[in-house]
Amino acid sequence: MAHENNRFNLSGVLEGGGVRQFRRPDKGVSGVLSRLLPPLPGFVPVWYPTPAVLRRLPSYRLAAFGLLVGAVTLLIMLVLTIPWMRTSPATLVFTTTGHLFGDLWGTVAGVPIIILLFVMVSKAGGTTILHYKAHGVKFWDGAAMYEEQWFRTGAEKWSPGQRVYSTIAFGAVHVVNIIYPIGSLIVVTLVGGVFMACYLRVYRRTGDTQAATLASTKLHATYNRFAIVYMAVALLIVAATSFI
Repeated sequence: MAHENNRFNLSGVLEGGGVRQFRRPDKGVSGVLSRLLPPLPGFVPVWYPTPAVLRRLPSYRLAAFGLLVGAVTLLIMLVLTIPWMRTSPATLVFTTTGHLFGDLWGTVAGVPIIILLFVMVSKAGGTTILHYKAHGVKFWDGAAMYEEQWFRTGAEKWSPGQRVYSTIAFGAVHVVNIIYPIGSLIVVTLVGGVFMACYLRVYRRTGDTQAATLASTKLHATYNRFAIVYMAVALLIVAATSFI
């Protein structure tokens, strides 16, 4: 069965003429989040946003840069006005084990807990980012497409509540970044809301699920390339908090 939205011809054709179907994560914390999402709209292939394809879309650099400025500003406001949002999940673990076992043994006990949490959250299954890279897709573009197909594809048929849940789940899955402050999870969730708005806007204009996914992917990938600044600010907040 061919997918109806082939405007950009992104589907990965396999040996034998088949098409690889996109599968959401089905293991670990990611799998739990996926099970509560509305189903994908029928057969959805893995779409590969190669540089040649992305060049055919408008530039999202200005929008992505503005989004970055807003994200950094909001993060700083949150950690300045709500002190506990400066704390990272990793810091919470080590603080708790330190209180229970003392500084030395608390650190020793905290390390395996951190590793276990990381494994639980990062374990995913389903389609992986490597599938995109194998078809000539750059890392940031593949990572963005993976999350857009996971959390946005088909959103035009979802209820407002389902879209809100998807956006919250998008933020929650980033808890894998356990060294970043808790406030950053709220910011990432709101950034995901912007990606959702982009997806729905393009879908309303084109009526094309694939085109909408590709548009939100390009915005997402462009934002991620700028987001190294955001990550640096988040890490500085955690580092500064450890000395307060």
